[in-house]
Amino acid sequence: MVNKTKVRKKETPEERYKRLADKIISGELVAYLAQLHIPMLLQVFEEGYHVAHFCNMAEISEMTFYHWLDHYPEFKSAYTLAKVMSRSYYEAVGTKGIHDEHFNSKVWEIVMRNKHGYTDKRKLSIDKIAEAKTALEQFKCIIRDVEQGKLTADEAATLTNIVSSGINILEKTELAKDVEMLKEHLPKASQ
Repeated sequence: MVNKTKVRKKETPEERYKRLADKIISGELVAYLAQLHIPMLLQVFEEGYHVAHFCNMAEISEMTFYHWLDHYPEFKSAYTLAKVMSRSYYEAVGTKGIHDEHFNSKVWEIVMRNKHGYTDKRKLSIDKIAEAKTALEQFKCIIRDVEQGKLTADEAATLTNIVSSGINILEKTELAKDVEMLKEHLPKASQ
């Protein structure tokens, strides 16, 4: 049996629990209705909530939510947009919080990390460094990205240390090969 989700009178929490329990016991399912569920999804996420809150509002399980994502492309597209809306909401909260001495930045940071994939460290990408054939060319790529504001001084220092370590390893490896070659030729030369 499928329920087409209709508008209900205001109910007490106890009435809602009883109604939901009756639905579960009877095996009644909530039908996916794009005109109802897509606006609901967008509203829930724009207000900063996430999947669990949407499922509560739509009176579905998370398993049903993910089933809808897999089977209804328009719902999946709406979910993609909804995630952007939620992230935008939290970015705005963080921006406003900068000026509020009571702002709980730690909670905000946890939400951003867990819901939106923010990290303390960012992935660094240096233009054309893969094409650089020498350490000097690599250093020039790093300097160029610092000048263009793509890297901070700390990031540049870290990357410079990585390049320098690579040079040291390469030099030691080449030196070890030269020593081995000399060892092979030395006994022959002394005979």
